[in-house]
Amino acid sequence: TTPPDTQISSGPSGPTNDPNPSFAFSSSEPNSTFECRVDTDAFSPCASPQTVASLTDGPHTFEVRAIDSAGNTDPTPATRTFTVDTTPPDTQISSGPSGPTNDPTPTFEFSSEPGATFECRVDTDAFASCSSPETVAALTDGPHTFEVRATDQVGNTDPTPATRSFTVDTTAPDTTIDSGPSGPTGDATPSFEFSSEPDATFECRVDTDAFSSCSSPETTAALTDGPHTFEARATDSAGNTDPTPASRSFTVDTAPPALEIDSGPSGVTSQQSPTFGFTAEAGSSIQCSIDTGSPDFGPCSDSASHTPADPLADGDYSFRVRATDAASNQSTRTRSFTVNADPPDTTIDSGPTGTIAVNEATFTFSGDPASDTAKIQCRIDSEPFADCTSPKTFTGLADGSR
Repeated sequence: TTPPDTQISSGPSGPTNDPNPSFAFSSSEPNSTFECRVDTDAFSPCASPQTVASLTDGPHTFEVRAIDSAGNTDPTPATRTFTVDTTPPDTQISSGPSGPTNDPTPTFEFSSEPGATFECRVDTDAFASCSSPETVAALTDGPHTFEVRATDQVGNTDPTPATRSFTVDTTAPDTTIDSGPSGPTGDATPSFEFSSEPDATFECRVDTDAFSSCSSPETTAALTDGPHTFEARATDSAGNTDPTPASRSFTVDTAPPALEIDSGPSGVTSQQSPTFGFTAEAGSSIQCSIDTGSPDFGPCSDSASHTPADPLADGDYSFRVRATDAASNQSTRTRSFTVNADPPDTTIDSGPTGTIAVNEATFTFSGDPASDTAKIQCRIDSEPFADCTSPKTFTGLADGSR
């Protein structure tokens, strides 16, 4: 009348990814038979080992009870509780380079469901055990792919590993200055154009200032007269910075060149081909103009003087000379003059003629044209001409012809 005792000796206990698990069991009495069931199914005859029908994911219970040869049935069936889990885990990469990087040994962080283990690989290498964060071995420059897959506690492996593509680039970019002053310039706020590889960003500086973000074209702040240096350096999309910035030296010169007219007529002149002398700052280019209206500058006769190529007609003129230094600064000087090449007509209006009985003589006279700048000179006999005004009296004359 004593019932047998039933024991389960193998089979899953806890999570399993096998939807058809097998269980082995035995009885305390020889020649016992067995009945089994899963969950709330009815008990039915079975034998050890027993493979159950395909189960859905989730918790389950396997029970088995022995019946001895006398027909006694174990009133306390042996029980094993387990959970079927056939769903693979999902793997996520949470950090690490995507796109260009200048790190040949990048680090990646990744995750999945609690208790999962991981395998990683780079490019076509075999998957190998890894843990987050994972730093890869040194890579060559070029495109690469990092993959990681999780395996959960019951052995399900992610069939679609998490993937991140990136490009290792440890080569620094080269920076080129394409335009901007080199040497003297009269621009105190010069602009520079520069370039490098696609998607590069730039930093610029003038002289010993700190580098700061800039873009091409870059116009500097107002600079003092004197020598300066402009530098630009590129940083590529992988974070490499040009170790040898592009540089351009220049000199700001905003002072106009020295220039003076030293000689040449000023006012009325009878010269139809007057010569004007001038002095200009060394190294300047010189242009000259003689005209009656707007200046039309052209070459000067030589580097220190200018004479018109053709004689000038009577009239008002302006001589202009312009100096341009190496920095394109300009100075202009002007001298106005009037050409009057027609001699005046002089008339003696009154005075003795013939024989006179006194030893003095008074003459009145006039010049044509009359002007504030005209002057008259007189003389008696062969004496030198001297400036005089009308009327002019000569005294102490000796007898004789005059």
